[in-house]
Amino acid sequence: MLGDPQSCGKLTPGNRGAELVEFIKKMQQHTRRFTAADFFADLCAELGVSAQAGADYRPYVDRLTRFVREWDQKWNPAPR
Repeated sequence: MLGDPQSCGKLTPGNRGAELVEFIKKMQQHTRRFTAADFFADLCAELGVSAQAGADYRPYVDRLTRFVREWDQKWNPAPR
């Protein structure tokens, strides 16, 4: 669970803020080539969502992943 936003502090190299900024810049460069499902999968992998979720929250992570895939297919159908 996330803590109090005020306790997070500023983004500095000491708290991996620089890595987050670099990741966001990298993802911005790729967003036009990736689908939403690809972007979500990369984001989850980078943040370690599956490992952080644990067994109790895994069904919710799986459902959100399916939702993103379904939404992506609905709004960006593959060319026929």
